[in-house]
Amino acid sequence: MTTTARSRSLAGRRLAALAVAGMIGLTGCQALSPLETTRDYAPADGELLRFEQADVLDLLVLGTEPDAEGRVIGTLVNSGKEPVDVTIAADDAEVGTVTVEPMTTVKLADEELTVPKTAAPGGFQELTVSVGETERKRTVPVLLPINQYEEYAPEGWEAPERPTRSEPAEGH
Repeated sequence: MTTTARSRSLAGRRLAALAVAGMIGLTGCQALSPLETTRDYAPADGELLRFEQADVLDLLVLGTEPDAEGRVIGTLVNSGKEPVDVTIAADDAEVGTVTVEPMTTVKLADEELTVPKTAAPGGFQELTVSVGETERKRTVPVLLPINQYEEYAPEGWEAPERPTRSEPAEGH
């Protein structure tokens, strides 16, 4: 009868050792993966650019067709104590320069900056953003001016007709 108690005790130890080994193996996966919550990203449609003097948030271009004029929108934030000039260029041509006063935010939609020739909606446009002496190129999305962007659409442009939910076909 001692054998049965001993084998149960041995089986329990083995099970505990296996559980500990499994826990160590599973926690090791996290050690090799970066924590996504530590990554700096913008939960928005556009791109995020951080500079020493200012930040550019949700930068994107609104366009209606390929090679047509597009509108640059986003937000400029100056958390510093000095005014900052932010220059945006596309295809090596300056689109515009905006001065952002200290501790203020500027919406580029209010500045009406336009790119002379943009990519097709759904594509990407390369923009160059300069803040002070620092210059960065960034590929930003080109979106149709629909939904929250309709108010920034070019004059005379009409949004495509949105499909409506239809009744299910008979027999389905």
